[in-house]
Amino acid sequence: MPPDNQLELRLFVGTTVAVRRLASNVEAPRLFRLDGVARLAIWPIDDDLHDALHRTYGTGDWLKNAVRLSTRDLEFSAKYSFGEKLAYLEAVATPETFHQAAAAWRNGVMCVRPTVLTLKDSPVQSGRPRRLWPLNAALTALGVSPVGRDDAIAASGLAHFASNAEILANAQQISG
Repeated sequence: MPPDNQLELRLFVGTTVAVRRLASNVEAPRLFRLDGVARLAIWPIDDDLHDALHRTYGTGDWLKNAVRLSTRDLEFSAKYSFGEKLAYLEAVATPETFHQAAAAWRNGVMCVRPTVLTLKDSPVQSGRPRRLWPLNAALTALGVSPVGRDDAIAASGLAHFASNAEILANAQQISG
């Protein structure tokens, strides 16, 4: 788990069908449910799981915009979102830096192109509205609507987790 006041997430999120499709060629994937308004499924990934996907689908070319996706990642994400919704999210926040990156697909079409926000200071100081930060934009594209003063991250239930380790330890696992 990251130290206090830090965030470190890397995952795919979407409808249960889309996330299951994506993870289907990886041995014993652990999928979880977010209990927010949209009832989304999540699949926390690390380099080993990402490499397993690449062994199945190939790597392609790496994107140059600091999101950890390749051209093949974009292709198979689009394929598995057909008839569904799927997004890739990554976030790292420490007292020194803030980084969010995301992409999203609906019905086989990319609806949020790979988007990155990296700052040395607080993202609030960037002047960019919170609803336009990459994670919020991708979750909104999946149909997550902010409730009251919450943003899409809070409304999805993702705000309860600061790391993939917290997801693995505390989120509701989706069975078989």
